[in-house]
Amino acid sequence: MTEKNNSIYFDKQQLALVDEFRKRRNTSVLTVMFTDMKGYTTMTEEKGDEYSNRMIELHDALLEKIIEAEGAGKVLRHIGDAILAVFSEPSTAVERALQIQEEIRTFNRESPDAERLSVRIGLHMGQITVKDDINPDIFGRHVNRASRVEGLADGDQVFVTYNVLDSAKGWLVGKRQDKIAWTSHGRYRLKGITEPIEIFEVFHEGKVQPRAPRGVKKEQPRSPLMIPLVLMLAIGLIVLGVLYFKNSRALPKKPGVTAGGPSTPGVVPAPTVAPPQPAPVAPAIKTPEAAPKPVVYFERFNIQADVYLDHKERLIAEGKPGDALRKSITPIAAGKHHLHYNISDMVRYHADIEVKPGDNYVRPDFQYDSLPNLFQNATYEEGKENTYTFNQNKTYLTFDSRNRPIRNKVDMVLSIQLAKDPQNKQNLLAHYNWTIVNNGKEINRGTISDSLPYGEPRKEVRKIVFSDAYHFYFIKYHLAYWSTQVELGGSYSEFK
Repeated sequence: MTEKNNSIYFDKQQLALVDEFRKRRNTSVLTVMFTDMKGYTTMTEEKGDEYSNRMIELHDALLEKIIEAEGAGKVLRHIGDAILAVFSEPSTAVERALQIQEEIRTFNRESPDAERLSVRIGLHMGQITVKDDINPDIFGRHVNRASRVEGLADGDQVFVTYNVLDSAKGWLVGKRQDKIAWTSHGRYRLKGITEPIEIFEVFHEGKVQPRAPRGVKKEQPRSPLMIPLVLMLAIGLIVLGVLYFKNSRALPKKPGVTAGGPSTPGVVPAPTVAPPQPAPVAPAIKTPEAAPKPVVYFERFNIQADVYLDHKERLIAEGKPGDALRKSITPIAAGKHHLHYNISDMVRYHADIEVKPGDNYVRPDFQYDSLPNLFQNATYEEGKENTYTFNQNKTYLTFDSRNRPIRNKVDMVLSIQLAKDPQNKQNLLAHYNWTIVNNGKEINRGTISDSLPYGEPRKEVRKIVFSDAYHFYFIKYHLAYWSTQVELGGSYSEFK
């Protein structure tokens, strides 16, 4: 792939900021956010520089507060009315982008006399390092893509590339109850980028109506069935031609014409004598032809993660994500099979496919599934009971050795009690109690008590409390000063 670099120059100090951020977050992959205020030029012309500058200051303060909250993101540069920022987690970048749009809607609603703010946001992610050193050219290309994606958006919109959506999908699905949704607008050619890029929009249902980019030409996808259809048509024409040629030779001769020439009137031809007939021969026994080996072509196989066949081996296909048709390199026998890929240690997509002898054109219908997860925070407050109880009911699938689905209905209860350690009042003492019930049967119950000695800023503990061949359950907690963060949940076995 060849791609022109962006026109944004990064000096050593700015690159050092990026490098320091990604090292602190322990990652070599960053999500780039590019924002732009819509209508800034018009506002300046109509309201003047002083007013527009005040609005820019308000805009910058609002966005910076959301982006950099809890150290999740880092603002790198202000470019006029635009902001360039980076995040270590794509799901956090999407969350903060949606939060920005929500805060702007709130501002517009509560400040009817002010000029209406409208911001467009683009997100793209990728690896920015080579041998653990930040590469300015690679980082610049990712910034360029984020900028181009943002340029397709309109005010109030959040546009993302496939990599961002795929990596954040687990978080997005978990937020469906909050009416957070996404849609694909198709593939578009962006300036300076060779191949077309698929553009997705993430939005709040009922608050934003998704809209396709305007003023740019959408790339028309080629049908993955076009090549096989053309081949079938060509073969059909050849067969018709052969049949026509054979039939034309087998047509009867014209009446009155014999093999020796025209007949003579009044002359009766001599009777013909039938040649001796050979003795009947028994028909040959036909050997049944072996069924052709299955060949599997996946249509629109855009999965970036590793896909596994029948929970056993990694599925490898020709080409790359985004290709219309990808032939499976991994042999797949005729019959029913199961595919899955992981978004995280607790989010997975499943699909069932059926393969027949010969050529197969398959478009797997992947369905979302996730394991239970309770994630809670609690803080000790002087004079209060400081006892907290949480519960979660969750249904998910596991599979037996023959890929048959097993439905699991799990009920989890987690309680946290915080107090001052009787042995040392300066220490935090935490008690964790939990119960996990699957399909009406208790599979685990436990209690842990732990304390954080005074002067230690943080303590982290993780313990597996139940496991089988498919998945396991764990409890993980952090103690920090007078607070705790607790997670009780499940993970797939390969993440143990």
